[in-house]
Amino acid sequence: MSTFTTGGPAFPRSEKPDSTEGSDEGMSLSDYFAAAALTGLLAAKEYPMDDSLADEWARQNAIIAYKMAKAMLDIRELSMHEPLP
Repeated sequence: MSTFTTGGPAFPRSEKPDSTEGSDEGMSLSDYFAAAALTGLLAAKEYPMDDSLADEWARQNAIIAYKMAKAMLDIRELSMHEPLP
């Protein structure tokens, strides 16, 4: 199994401008990408009318969102080493 990288903090900040002391990393870049992907997924789909399906529907959308986030991080890493097609 491969190690999943979060991409580091999405919005890092520090109490001291040129220091990482006292920093608050907040959400990871992976979480940020997944949230953005989930927004698009939910905008393009209808919520199931049957509440018995809601938990599985939400779980599947979350899985897809994190898979999309991982793909974005993978391509981001690749683009740092070679130009994208």
